[in-house]
Amino acid sequence: VTLYTEFIQKVEGKLNQLELAKLMGPIVQSFADAESKYKFIDDLLEKKARLGEEATLLITLLRCHVKLATPPPAGTAPEARAATLLELKKDMEAKKVEVDALSGVADTVIHATFYDLASEYYKEAGPPEEYYKHALMLLSYSSMESLRPEKAMKLATDMSLAALSGDGVYNFGEVLATPITNALEGTPNAWLGEMLRVFNRGDIQGFGVLYNANQAAFDAQPALMYRLDFVKEKLTLLALMNLVFETPSEDRTMPFASVAEHLQVPLEQVEWVAMRAMSLGLVKGSMDQVDQT
Repeated sequence: VTLYTEFIQKVEGKLNQLELAKLMGPIVQSFADAESKYKFIDDLLEKKARLGEEATLLITLLRCHVKLATPPPAGTAPEARAATLLELKKDMEAKKVEVDALSGVADTVIHATFYDLASEYYKEAGPPEEYYKHALMLLSYSSMESLRPEKAMKLATDMSLAALSGDGVYNFGEVLATPITNALEGTPNAWLGEMLRVFNRGDIQGFGVLYNANQAAFDAQPALMYRLDFVKEKLTLLALMNLVFETPSEDRTMPFASVAEHLQVPLEQVEWVAMRAMSLGLVKGSMDQVDQT
């Protein structure tokens, strides 16, 4: 705050206004309470004619960040927080139109700030797959060097949990193609990165070994423990998908028995697994119940 009042404020009109707006994030965080943060931001936004469109948008997104990060007062009814989140979602949807209009802008800070906000919103409000989608977008607009180590580890942990437990998330290669999982190496959550690779391979046996070795850590994650049956179902579907794609095209008429052995499921479940995989668009095919293929 002193840096701003004693120096930046005296020359801010001569600075590139987007660069000025970038400086405001750390300054806002140095205020002790939400009321002071809001006053500082609102005083800045009164100068929007000078700030210009991009700087104003960035500072407005910063205000949304403060709103999301400010916990409700003790004793506040859950309905009040739900109303705040609904209001924030409307603000985000309105600002996304402005963010999307910034096509061809070389500086990605506004996009990164928006998707950081959106991912944090969906982390609290759900569902996990929306968090995962927006976190991937955040990574596409951010370099690993721009993320603080603690932010990178938190993001890697949350993305791993969302990928494993989220409905509709079956492409683990998307997150593994980014360097974010490297943030888990050498930490107590390193097993999560390996879990993603196990799911990406559809490796049922590897899952069993990894689960047994890290059961306490696995069970300590509510997103996984409470959806364990779903997580196992997802792994089974990924195992089928990998079996199909790793089999030469001329050999893809598969007996139910061999599929059951590969997936480690009872023979009578093969038909259900295949139908489920086809309904999700993970594989295409047809079944012959007479020939059991």
